[in-house]
Amino acid sequence: MIKEKNSIFISYPWDSKDGEKFALWLYTFLTEKYDVRVYFDKASTYPGTNLNEFMTTAAKSKYVLCVCNDYYVDRMNVQSGVKFEVDELKKNNDANIIPLVEKDKMLPQPFENLKYVKVDMSNPTNPKNIEPYYEILNRIFPDKANHIYTEYDHQVSRIREITKIKHSIPFNPNSEGELSINLKINDGKAEIGKDKQKFILQWSECSLNTVYVYSDFVESFLFISKQKNIFDSTRMPIDLEENYFSYKRVNDIGVGYCFAFINSFNFILVGQILNISGDSIKFKYKVLQK
Repeated sequence: MIKEKNSIFISYPWDSKDGEKFALWLYTFLTEKYDVRVYFDKASTYPGTNLNEFMTTAAKSKYVLCVCNDYYVDRMNVQSGVKFEVDELKKNNDANIIPLVEKDKMLPQPFENLKYVKVDMSNPTNPKNIEPYYEILNRIFPDKANHIYTEYDHQVSRIREITKIKHSIPFNPNSEGELSINLKINDGKAEIGKDKQKFILQWSECSLNTVYVYSDFVESFLFISKQKNIFDSTRMPIDLEENYFSYKRVNDIGVGYCFAFINSFNFILVGQILNISGDSIKFKYKVLQK
């Protein structure tokens, strides 16, 4: 892990579903892969916390990542948590503000003189985000640049860090949602959920319309159903008896097909393939809650 004492604050629009999901992914990525202190309201506050005090303290962080989607920009101009945070940021002359801008949007006017990074917020695990994530990390950890490196050393350091990011991004900390992965990244593995609800799924190419899914990284059985559109009706473990029947290590499945895993903590993840395109797949999933 990289050691870094400076703190990071993630500022995002509270009422934006996509903005919040991206902020959560970014928080989990930074805290699980790097040794940093990150202020993020979902993890740093609790019932009874004075949010204004929290935002005032967080805004004094050395680095501030602003999730600047359309909703964030709108909230900057009205009385809101976003406006309060931005006003507090203006008081912190030492802050290194890094605006994160949606790939097809422009930089918000209050940040017009700042160097920004464009990312795909709708799909944090998009391989095209590897370069933006590298740029963010390179700015958060400037100590690397203080050493006397040859050009060769710089190139080796860059390749090492990009490879680390490449093998770290295919994960989603949520217990339900959608995930798109490239089958050629991280050996086709995707990490879903956290703690006792954690699952690692592995995929590989099969044919034009199908993919292979493996049970190598779960502690129990793999179930597969060739009946389509039963994802929504699977709510309890008992629902697996009628619709899921395969216990093989490897199965080939296509668009619309459902799958389910059981991990060593007796949690069940149910998913459904939404799209297969070349070496990429998209699926939705949910962890059945006890």
